[in-house]
Amino acid sequence: MSQNKIPMEIIPFFDGSKEHIDTFFTHIKRVVKVNEWDFLTTQAILKARLNGPGLTFFSPNPNCKNAKDIDEVETLFYDFFSEKTTELQRKLNFHNIQYYSGENIKNFAHRLETAAEYMLTQAQTNDAKTIIHSIILSKFITSLPQNSQRKISLKNPSTLKKAIDTAVKMQQNNETHTTTANLLQPFKTVNTEQDSIIQKLDELTNQIAMLKKKKKSRTIHNNCQGNLEDVNNPNFSASLNAILETPTKLESKSDNTFTTLIRNIGSQHIHINKGTSIGTISTEVTIEEQINEQSLVNAIQETADIIEKRCQDLKEADFHLDHLNSNNKNLLLSTLKKFKPSFYKCIKTLGHCDLVTPTISTIHPQPISSTPYPIPQLLQTHAQNYLEELITAGIIEENTAEWASPMVLDKKKNHTNDNPSLRLALDLRLLNNVIDGCSYPLPKIQGITTKLARFKLFTVLDLNSAYWQIHLPKEYRKF
Repeated sequence: MSQNKIPMEIIPFFDGSKEHIDTFFTHIKRVVKVNEWDFLTTQAILKARLNGPGLTFFSPNPNCKNAKDIDEVETLFYDFFSEKTTELQRKLNFHNIQYYSGENIKNFAHRLETAAEYMLTQAQTNDAKTIIHSIILSKFITSLPQNSQRKISLKNPSTLKKAIDTAVKMQQNNETHTTTANLLQPFKTVNTEQDSIIQKLDELTNQIAMLKKKKKSRTIHNNCQGNLEDVNNPNFSASLNAILETPTKLESKSDNTFTTLIRNIGSQHIHINKGTSIGTISTEVTIEEQINEQSLVNAIQETADIIEKRCQDLKEADFHLDHLNSNNKNLLLSTLKKFKPSFYKCIKTLGHCDLVTPTISTIHPQPISSTPYPIPQLLQTHAQNYLEELITAGIIEENTAEWASPMVLDKKKNHTNDNPSLRLALDLRLLNNVIDGCSYPLPKIQGITTKLARFKLFTVLDLNSAYWQIHLPKEYRKF
């Protein structure tokens, strides 16, 4: 008779506590043996059961990633966390710690402080603690890349916290500085780029000869970068080229003057005195090609059948406008009827959007399968009808794959036994643990407000049931 599988939830979380390391590896090695996991799966489960200093030590450590089996990983953890580790081994751990390329600065600092914790506890006097803090600070700076070492050393930080804050700011600004440095060298192009530009200019010259529509415009020369539009003058067009940046839209006054914001996107300070010329505006005649409007590639896909079905399903009673007076009600109702194809009443006419096409990459190819969660007897019929409705609407499809995640039925706020209202979801936590991480830089508030300057009206558009409208490529449907 085969032995039952053991769920991974039986493995306790390990946060780096010395007293818990024995229990943690005893449980995980037992579960690995019973479930017959290969080492790739074991690494994924191990990462899922770590947090705090334990996860900080494991995630960026190439020795853990390149280990051959769980026993080798256990040895690395014992050398770093166990109380049984000798004083010499602890000092070697501190001496051998290194910064991994691309690692988060705070993550590296946390590993360094954890490795130095034993030395601080052994210090008996304030002078001894001061010396150890100096050693930790020196180790932190010398472990960073040489370019960062020089810049931090010039700041002469007196504490580890100040050095960490400086290094974090440098890491955050590194990508921005690299991009800006490239923008500040517009004339340092190789010959191949110059040839390409000349060729494109020749092509544009030939096209201009065939154009018929003429347009008056103004051009700003030098000292700024970007393209400008005057919201009060359709014939205004300005091109700016240098290390200053202005909003893309201007609003001129009756005396042909305008007020705008200017931002320095260079790495050097710029002092502008009163009366200083930062650009010139001249009038010239340019020729613009009349381009026919083309349909967008990324747009909500609506077939003729869906649009027709939406118009048939939608009735006047579906718009709840009783709170309005008769004049306003009729006015709004006529507008809503005009745009009836934009509303959907059931999931069969939901449609789909291809603005976003998801991609999924896992850290190992070993499939993960979970036992389905039980569904209450009272909800089984409703759940089956719900699934069939989604299949009929083309939102989901029947699939057989080695990957499997349990389905979850959540009751909505308006759910009753007589009129059930359910939300279908999947528990994808195990899958998320083996998916490669993807970081997206969040915009800064100052940058957003600069871009939105001069605008008066703002709106937000959202997809209804967006999760059902996003198309999932076939190669990822196995998950």
